[in-house]
Amino acid sequence: MLKVVEDKKKLQQAFRAIYTRGAFISNDEMKRLLTEQFNRLGIKLSPKATQILNCDIYHVERCSQYIDGKKVNGYKFGDMLFNF
Repeated sequence: MLKVVEDKKKLQQAFRAIYTRGAFISNDEMKRLLTEQFNRLGIKLSPKATQILNCDIYHVERCSQYIDGKKVNGYKFGDMLFNF
């Protein structure tokens, strides 16, 4: 049980490290950023872009944008969540 709690804390640290308010990040870029953070923190999970939806520290919205006339799927970061 303690291992699961520690892994969840590390996962939230990875999410916090890639947060930029209002930023749009494509699926490919999200996977690359998560891979870097997972390696840095020693997280054994295989990084997937959809894991960002499990973030408890800020709002994340799945969306798409046109970049250079091409539709790109990704995620948009919202405001931080403050739970007291």
